[in-house]
This record gives sequence, C-alpha cells and structure tokens, in this order.
Amino acid sequence: MTAASMVAFSAAGFVSAFAMPRIATEDGGTSRESLWRMGAYVVALLFYALALEPLGFVAATILSVAAILRFAERYSWLVTLAIAVGAAAACHVLFGVWLGAQLPIGTLWERFR
Repeated sequence: MTAASMVAFSAAGFVSAFAMPRIATEDGGTSRESLWRMGAYVVALLFYALALEPLGFVAATILSVAAILRFAERYSWLVTLAIAVGAAAACHVLFGVWLGAQLPIGTLWERFR
C-alpha cells in the first residue's frame, strides 16, 4: 500500500512538473530534458526491481546500468557496455564472493537446463 501510494504521488509530481514551461538549467539544458533523464532513471530502476528475481543479479544489473548510462547519461555503446559489465562483476565479487550474500541467480535460466 505504501509503495503504491509512493508511485502514485511520484507519477503525479512527474506529470505536473512535465506540464510546466521549459526553463533553462545551469548546464544549458531545459527542465524538460532533466525530467526525461529522471524518467529514464525511474524506468530503469523499476525494471531492475521487477527483473531481479527472474533474470538474476548479474543480468538485471547489466541491463539496468546499461539503460541508465546509454539513455539517461548518453554514453557511447562501448563505454556503456564496459561500465555495465564491470559494475556487475565488481558487485558480484564484493557481495557474492567477499561478503557471502545470496544473490538471485534467476528463475528464467532454470527453463534452459
């Protein structure tokens, strides 16, 4: 219930902010462009939350980080893939190996066995 109300209020705030006129920001962009970037982050993080169990930690992390870097931050594909794979590998080593956390391996992959 709390999560649903947070999503509803966030969506209402996003819609009302998107309807506002364009205002120049310090970096030369407009507030509307900033809202698109913020929307890309929200969509990527929502995807990550929903895809973590079916895809597993590594695949969901790579896809989410790649989406953020490519569509919100506008990195090239080469840099995006290098950072996404490196971040997923580093997080897997840190949490899975060193700290011994149980990371989801994904239910989708069981169908291919």
